[in-house]
Amino acid sequence: MINPFRRIGIPIVLCLMLAAVCGRLFAAPAIQMERFQLPNGLRVVLSANRNAPVVSTAVEYHVGSADERNDRTGFAHFFEHLMFEGTGNIPRKNIEQLLQSVGARHNATTSCDATTYWITLPSNQLKLALWIESERMLHAKIDSIGVETQRNVVKEERKQRYDNVAYGAAWECIVAHLAAGTPYAWPPIGSEQYIDRASIDEFRDFYAKYYVPDNAVLAIAGDIDIERTREWVIEYFSDIPRGKEIIRPDFTLPEIPDQHEATISDSRESLPAIIYTYGININDPSEYYALKFLENILSNGRGSRLHTYLVDNLSIAYSADAEFRTHEKGGFFRIAAVGNRDVPLSKLQLAFDSLIERIQYHEVSAAEIMKARNYFKTLMAAYSMDTKTLALGLASMETKYHDAGLLNSELDRLLAVTPTDIQMAALKYLTPGGRFILTCLPVSKGGDNEK
Repeated sequence: MINPFRRIGIPIVLCLMLAAVCGRLFAAPAIQMERFQLPNGLRVVLSANRNAPVVSTAVEYHVGSADERNDRTGFAHFFEHLMFEGTGNIPRKNIEQLLQSVGARHNATTSCDATTYWITLPSNQLKLALWIESERMLHAKIDSIGVETQRNVVKEERKQRYDNVAYGAAWECIVAHLAAGTPYAWPPIGSEQYIDRASIDEFRDFYAKYYVPDNAVLAIAGDIDIERTREWVIEYFSDIPRGKEIIRPDFTLPEIPDQHEATISDSRESLPAIIYTYGININDPSEYYALKFLENILSNGRGSRLHTYLVDNLSIAYSADAEFRTHEKGGFFRIAAVGNRDVPLSKLQLAFDSLIERIQYHEVSAAEIMKARNYFKTLMAAYSMDTKTLALGLASMETKYHDAGLLNSELDRLLAVTPTDIQMAALKYLTPGGRFILTCLPVSKGGDNEK
């Protein structure tokens, strides 16, 4: 059974490769890059690495579910799918065929704040990737055939990820409470009824507003010649017109002074679960890195505090993990456990409270700090070993901070975190005030909740 709360970032195989060398890493090598901006506003980041004849492109549009209306949720994610339909010069479904014909890998992802498209392919096929991305930016095909096709695809994806899986309703319930009144109050998948109600003109307006060069970043990493690649970028993207000024929602996560609780019941769940979630507005960037350490210490691997305490020592949980999920305007720190059968959820809650209190009033050990530091060194080393990871990282940093070069200081910021920093962050943010406790109860075949 896969832990339903865990998200995986860098591929496992790559992590294992990197783990074999991370003990020898004292600092990740500096990422060499060149940044420039076209007259139409497109920001470009180039990074050359001649280790293998492979190149990755990442185009990140600064549009996510936070840019949606509450009666049209799911638009940003819908476009993640719609942009594969075709363009004015690429027939329907041919994007997939063109990329497969040269052995490329590609995909896209949507978050609350951005939508990103990536392609990894042989470096001698870079112009193909640039042509496809420029076509999608300028000539995406938004017609009734594509929209109706993707309506069904997105609704099916929602069923697979949310509606027909155990604990699928949990995150929607959490953000609806902790982010009430803001565009973070719904996940990027959105609600299918709003996608059904939207007209073709609404989709075209969304594309015209957000899929413009001055709302995008293009990152290219791998086996490239910088000067030649710059020329190709200018060739393919410079004639795409700017968009109109985008007025973004102005909001912060609400301050919730009291602890709140809720329960959901679902016949698809076979074991009970409990989730503590804290809404977080960070003013001091150093606290972000302290909370990343806390996430790692609580949840990274079978030797983590949550797994050791709840699964191994007390034997009251089937699985347990933590996640620090950050957005442009705040974030959420979540601690979750799936309980063993016949274990009262009150026992899991007491164990959570005890574990949090120990973090808050006792410094983490030197061994835990070292383990976390090695993990972060491994992650940073991936930028020099995997072109896709680097392209995505550069695009993300340039989008968020208008400076992809900050990627080079990430490891130093992480390694500067002290046990006291982690303790202070836990004391400040993991407090009962504003905490939302969600319990997920299975429903027996007879219709009763199993408590």
